[in-house]
Amino acid sequence: MQTPNLTLEQLDKIALFPLSSKDDIDILIIGTGEYSQFLNPLQQVALQQMNIGVESMNSESACRCFNLLLSDARLVGLLLL
Repeated sequence: MQTPNLTLEQLDKIALFPLSSKDDIDILIIGTGEYSQFLNPLQQVALQQMNIGVESMNSESACRCFNLLLSDARLVGLLLL
């Protein structure tokens, strides 16, 4: 699934709504570009309310982590900003 160009600050329940009906994602890895950025607490709460774990990191690390978890048959999603 592709999302429009978003920044980390724009992530909210509306932007992440398509994930709310996904039973096949346990963890969402967010690649934040060249540098790591943290989600603000409201964004973390929104994802927790959807029963989705979340990790944010730079995009290069996010891709490696995604591939590692996917190869381990984990239910993982990747969002690159």
